Amino acid sequence: MGSIMTSRQAAELDHAFERGGWTPEDVKKLSGGNIASQHLKALRGEAEIVLVGDVTTATNQDNGGITYATSGLDVKSFLKDWADFYKEALNIRIRKTSQIPLPPVTPGFNWGVLVVPGVTMQMVFDSFPEKWKFCDANLDEVVTKNVRMPVGKPYVIWTRDRVEADEELKNLSASWVAEKKINSINLLERLLLGRWFNWKTSGHLDNKNVTLCAGSRHKDGVVPVMYRGSDVRVYVSWDLTGLASGRLRARQVVSL
Repeated sequence: MGSIMTSRQAAELDHAFERGGWTPEDVKKLSGGNIASQHLKALRGEAEIVLVGDVTTATNQDNGGITYATSGLDVKSFLKDWADFYKEALNIRIRKTSQIPLPPVTPGFNWGVLVVPGVTMQMVFDSFPEKWKFCDANLDEVVTKNVRMPVGKPYVIWTRDRVEADEELKNLSASWVAEKKINSINLLERLLLGRWFNWKTSGHLDNKNVTLCAGSRHKDGVVPVMYRGSDVRVYVSWDLTGLASGRLRARQVVSL
């Protein structure tokens, strides 16, 4: 692949970096991972730059008004926020949050989910003001396979800070996600993320699309999905693992 810049453009960019106070180490960091692509979104008007103290973070505009700072990827405020959520929304008290291990902070993954022992899928589902599930049974009895569960200890995942499920994973089935070993959200995590967002904003996730909970399986082999219906109810339903569509999308996560 050839250079995308002429020698004159390279010189102009070098001058702009110098004028902006950049160092060679800063330029090296910009070249790593997806940091440049995140800032490109800001340049193209697809994201905004939010100043958090001395840290600049590009945030996706589809975040329901909860930014990197207020959603709490600052460890202390994140854990306090979720302790408050558990107490107020689920009547669960969490102690010693400082001892909970955290995954590495990853650019673009600006929301988190804290999952603690004792919380169940049915419990979280029941706490939604308006909801419907396509089965009469307890969710914990029918969703029997999950990539992660809080067995004996709590854990945290990071997700992209988006109301709608990941556009990067549209038109991809649960079978494909599993084959490519993409770390993705399970039903308990999506229930908690959605209930936290509802507690925080009174709104709902996935108003236009559907989260494919590719990290879980029903005992019959189908995959759970979750979305907000046109009647404002939160729905939990099922799809075939090989089904793919533009509206059906997994949510990638970062975990330990």
